[in-house]
Amino acid sequence: YAGDQNNLYRLASLTWIRATNVTLSATYSYSTSIDQWWEFQQWGNTVLATNGFNPVQEITLGSANFVDLAGAPPVGYHLAAVRDFVMLGNILNNPQRVQWSAINNSQSWTVDAATQADFQDLPGDGGHVQRVIGGETATIFQERVIWKAQYVGSPGIFDFGNGPIVRDVGLLASQSATRYGSQTFFLAEGGFYRMDSAGLEPIGTNKIDRTFFADLDSQYAYRCSAMIHPIEKLYIVAYPGSGNSGGRPNKVMVYNFAVKRWTVVNEDVDMLWRYISTGYTLEGLDPFGTVDTLPASMDSSLWAGGQISLAAFNTSHQTAVFNGTAKDAIISTREFAPFPGRRGKITRVRPLVDANAASVTPITRNRLADARVIGSAASQNSTGDCPMRVNAGYISFRINTTGSFTRIKGVEVLDFADGGNR
Repeated sequence: YAGDQNNLYRLASLTWIRATNVTLSATYSYSTSIDQWWEFQQWGNTVLATNGFNPVQEITLGSANFVDLAGAPPVGYHLAAVRDFVMLGNILNNPQRVQWSAINNSQSWTVDAATQADFQDLPGDGGHVQRVIGGETATIFQERVIWKAQYVGSPGIFDFGNGPIVRDVGLLASQSATRYGSQTFFLAEGGFYRMDSAGLEPIGTNKIDRTFFADLDSQYAYRCSAMIHPIEKLYIVAYPGSGNSGGRPNKVMVYNFAVKRWTVVNEDVDMLWRYISTGYTLEGLDPFGTVDTLPASMDSSLWAGGQISLAAFNTSHQTAVFNGTAKDAIISTREFAPFPGRRGKITRVRPLVDANAASVTPITRNRLADARVIGSAASQNSTGDCPMRVNAGYISFRINTTGSFTRIKGVEVLDFADGGNR
């Protein structure tokens, strides 16, 4: 399911079908604010949806239309399933409140000790509730603090401890927070963080935080969206950087939390999401040709769907997956001193990349106080080497690729010698 400012949609046969709220009228239009999001949560055989303005919506899986969720729930901006409860955060006119349903009943919201439906106003100056991450416990992000809510049963229902588990760090962009296992990744006012039971890890410090904030168009920070690619172990954030069009995200930050490295991609998208492929019908196999030319047997899981992919809504509001030709890439190595205290002379290097079109540019300086000098790009010859003439105290390299590639490792220095003192 997906939503925009005025409508909700269901994906069917690779087409987004509009599903309107039949409890009001066939032409009913939702009123999602430009700076808010639809949030969805599966609950048993239903899906719940909230946009912070209209009543919480519900649809039974396979049904044609959404309806108002029964039980008179409050209007809330954020939505999650926490153990056996549905929890809403940032309640209309109570931005520091979280409220939850009766136990095992999403359609009962009247505060009652017997059903355990209740609410909690978060004290202090933590700001609006920015996101609720569900699971066995609730992780509640405000603008400047983070809470944990642990289910303890009646009469307390949820224990919020003696205060926030994290102070002075909160959530800057609500949709930048996403969970993978016991880890939660998010963007705060001070940069990117990873949080688990051991505490906070500032994953952007001295890496990309300053670059990110210098590029971020802060008036559209609410347009940030994020997802986890579990197979590649990636935390991926789309954001509106310099040169964006009307606040649309045009940059994608990618953090590989297995090797703890970042990169940035130039790509215009409306939002990121995790796409689980749909299955094929017999008619859907026609583009693959005959039975003899199918890429897999008829009983292969390929045709059943369920494959996880990184996806986005593109600038035409269409579903797109990232399976096209690799973009041109730029990789920079660390600076090194071939002969500490002296100059180093390098005449031949080899880019370690499985691409047919790659070049290497030397970047040099003689003293740490000097500005870096960018040399001329050296293209690969028939043996895959890049001839060059470099003589400097400190050297780094920049690899440029054009066209398809799979892996880039770095630069192998093949011919080097002592370059003397001057």
